[in-house]
Amino acid sequence: MAYIKITTNIAAGPDVNAELAKQFTEEVEKYFSIPANHVTIALHAGTTLFYNSSTDNAVLVEVTVPAKLLTPENMAKAAKLFVSKIKDVVKDIDENRIVLSLKEGNPAMAFVGETPATEIIK
Repeated sequence: MAYIKITTNIAAGPDVNAELAKQFTEEVEKYFSIPANHVTIALHAGTTLFYNSSTDNAVLVEVTVPAKLLTPENMAKAAKLFVSKIKDVVKDIDENRIVLSLKEGNPAMAFVGETPATEIIK
């Protein structure tokens, strides 16, 4: 299971919308073998965001996945994937304004409704 939270000060519109979330889901499924129905994306567009004392365009991405996926190889792959996809969509964004945080999520501590994620992910 993967939970991806994308926060940006760029307003939702033609570039930042549900289609972008769908593309991320497909890429996560393809590159990390996590079925699309086990990928949840929260897109917070148009948020007031100050990064490095500036309100210039910025994108913060938090990815929570099971610990077994946090290998150095997967982390490098994720950074390349997310930065590339964001730069494809937000053409004028400086790479230094894209922040990616990868962290461990314990499936035993995650639920879908009242069902523990450990019962969903087998």
